[in-house]
Amino acid sequence: MRSIIRTVRTTKGFLQNAQIDFEPGLTCVIGARGTCKSTLVETIRFAFDCDPHRVGILVKPRKSGETETHTSQGLIPATLEDGRVCCVVEDQDPHGTSQLTVEREAGVAPQIYREGVRELSDTSILQRVEIYSQGDLQLIAQDDRLRLELIDRPHKISVEDYKSNREEHAEALKALGPQIRAKRIEIESKQAEVRSLEGLRSQLEEIRRDRPVLSDELDRERASHLARVALLEKLEKSVADRQSVLTNLSRALAAPDVPESLLGELQAFEVPEAEALRGSLISHMEFVAETREVVREAGEQNLDAPLTELRAHFDELSATYYGLRQDRQAVNDTLKKEDALKKQIEHLERQQAALDRLDAEVRELTKLRQERREAIRRINDEICALRYKEVEEINSRHSDVIVLTLEQGVRSPGYADKLGALLKGSNLRSQSEVVKDLSEKVRPSDLVDIVEKSDAQRLATSLGRDLGQMTRLIAHIADSPALYELDGILFEDRLEITMYDDGVLKPVGELSKGQMATALLPLILRPADYPLIFDQPEDDLDNRFVYKTLVEIVRKLKEERQLIFITHNANIPVLGEADRVVVMRMETPYAAAPPTCGGVDEVKEHILNLLEGGREAFRQRQEKYRPLLAE
Repeated sequence: MRSIIRTVRTTKGFLQNAQIDFEPGLTCVIGARGTCKSTLVETIRFAFDCDPHRVGILVKPRKSGETETHTSQGLIPATLEDGRVCCVVEDQDPHGTSQLTVEREAGVAPQIYREGVRELSDTSILQRVEIYSQGDLQLIAQDDRLRLELIDRPHKISVEDYKSNREEHAEALKALGPQIRAKRIEIESKQAEVRSLEGLRSQLEEIRRDRPVLSDELDRERASHLARVALLEKLEKSVADRQSVLTNLSRALAAPDVPESLLGELQAFEVPEAEALRGSLISHMEFVAETREVVREAGEQNLDAPLTELRAHFDELSATYYGLRQDRQAVNDTLKKEDALKKQIEHLERQQAALDRLDAEVRELTKLRQERREAIRRINDEICALRYKEVEEINSRHSDVIVLTLEQGVRSPGYADKLGALLKGSNLRSQSEVVKDLSEKVRPSDLVDIVEKSDAQRLATSLGRDLGQMTRLIAHIADSPALYELDGILFEDRLEITMYDDGVLKPVGELSKGQMATALLPLILRPADYPLIFDQPEDDLDNRFVYKTLVEIVRKLKEERQLIFITHNANIPVLGEADRVVVMRMETPYAAAPPTCGGVDEVKEHILNLLEGGREAFRQRQEKYRPLLAE
């Protein structure tokens, strides 16, 4: 599907009387300085919410005495006032053409209409416009993150989805570590407690083996007594659980009822949706009222008294058992020891069962942590695969000018910072060097695993450092809650751009400003099915490059992609063979006049005057250059 911006207009402000129409190929917007050309670009950026951070600057009003965050701060309220911008977009696909309208006013999100009907679910059109303002090329050339965004641009929606998913996994990872640690601490505590379980079992077996033989009557009474004791224990637990449930229900049901006034407001609307919601709220209120009554009645039933009575009755039933025990002192002493041991063993067995559950939970959490880590690795691979594809495509087209190199997952300045904070106060020798080694040689997740296992040897081998020093390092950070923040650190790919300068490949950082911009153009001027809007690209380029390279690329690219260039360079519209030239001018200091539009031949007088300095200036230059041209 190919998207084309057809029209931009506003209902108020500087551009109210200056509707601008665009062609599917190359449209060049020209005019004297101060004729709203850049205002047009930033108004489109605002409409499509391109780069929400930049839009935030555009809509932030300027206040007297306040330091501006950007030269374009407050541009939208100043030039759009309380009006609305409307952009008509044509979507073309093999099945036909559809029309969308993107509308926006200050303080409101973009509204999208498809064939006049409000579009609520599909907002992908907002991602299908690429805009570069004046000076952007210089900023991008010096910023790793922005250079990667250039590579990602054809897959922007997919990459953003991947990154959002990756962030969710990273946040979950940071929460899993403390959970695992807490359960492991609890496991260590319970392990110390249940360590005596096997010894107690052996003692119980020995007592049972050596005790005097019980009479049939005593054996029967003992079995009945133990059954009653077990039943009482279960009943006591059930009564306590019941009381806990009633207490929690009472708290939950104490929430205020739905106000009658709200139900009245819903009824007044007289629409099916409001009535359905009102009916559901009424049903909820009735359910809550009924449940409150049930809970109140249940709370009035005191089970402690019947439980006490049952316990007294069981004591009476056990009197025969205690009597038979007293008649045989040796048996009585043995059974006392046996009962005491059984209670201890039963308690420890419950602890052992809890320990087994904790072990299972730790295994499950550890498995989930590994799955999250693997998911992040897969996402990183997917993103990198998309980037490799774009890098190879650009290299195949422009290897005579630039060479791109992509390294996967090598950049995360936050990792070293977090390591430095973790090791603060450790008194390790050469701490800054240790931090540098760790950040370069040990992945965050690997370091978390090493610390959890106290595997100082693995760390010493990885860093080529002293075992004792690594043991102290692990001991210092093992109990720090910030350790698990490391698991959420994400590594980003690094894109290196090199450009031929007199036959020598140079990194982008070693190039002049003009060369930097030149190196970035192949990453921007690529075939795509969405518009590219560029505000004065020639500002960062030398005229020779504009003529020899830029216009040639533009002539070919406009057949595959809509291009909208704001320019002061005649080479771009004339030699780039613009399909439409829009000539901007001002009617008043605060209102643009309706633009003059047409093909290059139709507006060549304006091009001559605005971009060439007029007939006389052009003629004088021609005379000056005539000898050179003759040669």
